[in-house]
Amino acid sequence: MSAAAYLRVGGFAPLPTGEDRDLAARLFAAGYRIARTDQHAVHTAARLRGRAPGGLADLLASLHPAPHGPDSVRHRGPEPLGPVKPV
Repeated sequence: MSAAAYLRVGGFAPLPTGEDRDLAARLFAAGYRIARTDQHAVHTAARLRGRAPGGLADLLASLHPAPHGPDSVRHRGPEPLGPVKPV
């Protein structure tokens, strides 16, 4: 993204988690195109206990088999950002 776009939507909000998704949602709402691809690998930490509630570790934990049986409740992770505009 350009510095102008970043500044125009207010940059990263001071959120405890999800600041990247929030920024992407505000860019999208402001009419900026967001390119999404599954053509590039993304490497992340695979930890299931994270520092930020609702962060990536919670999402990964929600996809991992529950340690206390199938009835254990886990965080479901964030909702999708919304429709994708063609680039």
